[in-house]
Amino acid sequence: MKRQLLRRAAAILVLLALLLTLTACGRVHGAQRITGASTRFSPAELDAAMDTVVRHFLLHFEGCTLTELCYDEELSDRAAAEWAEQYGARDAIVLTSSFRVGAHSDGSLSPNTTYTRWQWILTCDIPGVWTLRTWGYG
Repeated sequence: MKRQLLRRAAAILVLLALLLTLTACGRVHGAQRITGASTRFSPAELDAAMDTVVRHFLLHFEGCTLTELCYDEELSDRAAAEWAEQYGARDAIVLTSSFRVGAHSDGSLSPNTTYTRWQWILTCDIPGVWTLRTWGYG
């Protein structure tokens, strides 16, 4: 009986710790993904690039809410070759996003602010396998 109570208490503590960790991370639920037609990337490759950004946002943008993630081929093409060369990669992509910063963030972003046209630079050597290289205003 005592063992069962200890197990339940431990499980509850683990669950509470997990919930606290998740609430401290960035939020992406409801973020709109916008992609136009692409002559360079398949829909699956674009999804994979966006998934890479979303994972990073969830883990590292505490107190922020992603509202929009976009691929604009014309914008991306203007810088992709240069980024690919800089990182020695076969290809690169530039995505942009909009997100809101809450009252409490990690301190590197202005609280209660909306950021737009925030750039995410990714490279790949294997189609659909993206590495996030840098982000911010370009």
